[in-house]
Formats: sequence, structure tokens, C-alpha cells
Amino acid sequence: MSSEPVLDTLDDFRPVARPARITNEPVHAVAAAHGFQERDAAAFIPRKRHRPVDTPMTSFTARVAVADANFFVDYAIEKRISYREAFSEMVALLQQARAK
Repeated sequence: MSSEPVLDTLDDFRPVARPARITNEPVHAVAAAHGFQERDAAAFIPRKRHRPVDTPMTSFTARVAVADANFFVDYAIEKRISYREAFSEMVALLQQARAK
């Protein structure tokens, strides 16, 4: 048998007193002294970059060569289009090549 004490009940456990709540005023005072200004979080509304589409969408994941992925990303950035739009352009070119 083990010589370690066995815990039969939890009677000896007592709640720990919570520490006093820290206020933000000293932090704000130091920040203001160093020139930081509090900004209104509600004023920052992130702009959505995607354009809504009418066609059904699916998620597509593929393992590709790093060089190919970098080229694809650079192409999309250069043309200022989304990956979805760049992929659609690539598929259209493949369809044109197949039709020949």
C-alpha cells in the first residue's frame, strides 16, 4: 500500500479571499503622462475586403509547391484581387487552353 495520505473528504478546503480589484486610473494616468491617448473602440470598424458573390462557394485546400504558391499570391496582390478571383481567372485560362 501507498504511504501517501488519502483524501477522503474536502472538509479542510476553504475558499481563498479574492484580492482587491485593481483600478485602471493609475494605468491611464501613466499612459496619459507618456502621451498615449485612449481611442474609441466603437470608432474602428474593419472594412470587409471581400466582394459578395451570387454563385455557390466551397472551401478548397491543396498542397502546392512553395514557388507556385508564392507566384499565385504575388499575382493576386499585383492585380489587387482576392485569391478567389485569381483562382477563377486561372480556371478560365485552363478552360480556354482545353478548348483549343
